[in-house]
Amino acid sequence: MKKQWNEFVRDRMSEKNLKQEDIAEAIERTQGAVGHWLTGRRSPNFIEVAKMLNATGADQVILNSDGTIEDIEFIGMPKKGLVKVIGEATMGADGSVDIEEVHVGYIDIFTTDPKAFCLRVKGSSMEPRIHSGEFVLVEPQSTFSNGDDVFIRTKDGKNMIKILEYKRDGEYRFSSINNDHKPFNLAIDEVELVYYVAGILKKSRFVELD
Repeated sequence: MKKQWNEFVRDRMSEKNLKQEDIAEAIERTQGAVGHWLTGRRSPNFIEVAKMLNATGADQVILNSDGTIEDIEFIGMPKKGLVKVIGEATMGADGSVDIEEVHVGYIDIFTTDPKAFCLRVKGSSMEPRIHSGEFVLVEPQSTFSNGDDVFIRTKDGKNMIKILEYKRDGEYRFSSINNDHKPFNLAIDEVELVYYVAGILKKSRFVELD
């Protein structure tokens, strides 16, 4: 579950019975600075956030670029699985995605979504976020939130991978992954589907068909 980093740190401090003074001493900063960061009055840099996470003993987490934290808890060994690569997605200069449906193999990764699939990316229009030859993991049954990467298909058949800004007042607002294109709105009745993009995966996870 995602939380804002400062909410996550406050929760960890409560669990560990830590005070702001303890965090300040551990990261060699003033108690006042830590207090401002934890209340959101000021924004620390990435390194300071990482230090505070470490000071609370949180080492199994993902710190996202939007300031949210995802807690990872492994019980026993991580589960293994294979997700089908259903096709190749050629990225167009206008932000659209042309999909050629062809089963070329699998991605070695576990997902709880039985309908999950992967697409192999071709083209450089989404660099540096997504590189040609990498894979996008899509989870149709997973929920998504504002700020998440999503796979979109409009009712006129156009496919896109974008960032969901919001959904309200009968429309979606999306922005470009690499900021090359301006944000845009689509009416809900223009959109056939919006699926959560769970990850961008390297070529090393690819398992070819025998």
